[in-house]
Amino acid sequence: MRAITTGIVTCPSCNWSGQIEIQIIDQVPRKKPTSVE
Repeated sequence: MRAITTGIVTCPSCNWSGQIEIQIIDQVPRKKPTSVE
């Protein structure tokens, strides 16, 4: 799950949704940030 951690650090502009955005990439089939969280 390095993608999620890297996303938060590599996504300072979307710090509010950086973690979610990275999760979406990891959860392509899910595509539901609300469901992932």
